[in-house]
Amino acid sequence: MKNTAWVLVGCLVSCAVVGNAAAAEPAPCAYEEIRDGKIEVEPGASGKDPSIKLLKVDPVEGAWISRDTMLRLDVEFAIPDFRPGTYFLMVRFRMAGGDSMTPETNVEQIDLTSARGHATVCAPLAEVFDNPRVRWPLSVVVSVNQRLGDGSTPLADTHPVSFSALDTPAAAVAGQAKEASDEYVTALSQAFSYFASKRALNEVCVRLFPDMREEFARTYPAWAERHDAVIEWVDRLQRERYASGTRNGGQGARQIDESVRRLIAGKYEALGEPLRETCRALPGELSDPTVDIEVVLGKELRILRKWQ
Repeated sequence: MKNTAWVLVGCLVSCAVVGNAAAAEPAPCAYEEIRDGKIEVEPGASGKDPSIKLLKVDPVEGAWISRDTMLRLDVEFAIPDFRPGTYFLMVRFRMAGGDSMTPETNVEQIDLTSARGHATVCAPLAEVFDNPRVRWPLSVVVSVNQRLGDGSTPLADTHPVSFSALDTPAAAVAGQAKEASDEYVTALSQAFSYFASKRALNEVCVRLFPDMREEFARTYPAWAERHDAVIEWVDRLQRERYASGTRNGGQGARQIDESVRRLIAGKYEALGEPLRETCRALPGELSDPTVDIEVVLGKELRILRKWQ
């Protein structure tokens, strides 16, 4: 059950110098989408989820870049169950602590118009170089994003591409030491996903299978009450992470939190009848006195407490 929940919910380096772009003019680049019904999903993908593959990046991986560089990334994408006005491509740069950022100046986030195709996306690096939280050497992915209210969530990423370590700004080296570690971010994500999955299943299971309503009404509230303190603590830490990545602070964090919860519930609900077995087993897990949350999430909670 633990593995099922975490799998359903579940969000980096070559340093070769091939040229100095500092003195060069930014290469011309413009967003473009070309429809193509023959694109195949990535190897290993289920075919039921969006996929995206990086075809080319300019400058090439390992190149020496500067704040004047313009990245051009060519990708191919496939989005089953495509709905117009719902998906777009985002260029994302890895930040310390596991977050990501995308430049807001001169970067187009245009809705995709087709379910399959090729696209070119562009990213000027001035804002990236000026952001003290960006992780160096610089690492970039392109993601298929789904719009959620005022925000969005990445559904699929290309493989990451990194550039030369020799262009790392001196201020970034000092700033990264103050950021949350990747270990902390991973632990928080896993702990949050564990509790969010249980919460979502409590809602979805009784909606899909009304005959289970009484059993869930008896077991889930009691389970949530037993673990109320740690659930609230993990939720608060997650909201703080959301807030650190948005300009709207607490309000933005609440919007992201609500969108993520809806997305988790929606993924479960989309499973339909195959979810019945998971729903049938969950009340037994929730009411089992031998299931100790400090054992199930022992490693994750130790890391969060150490960081706090």
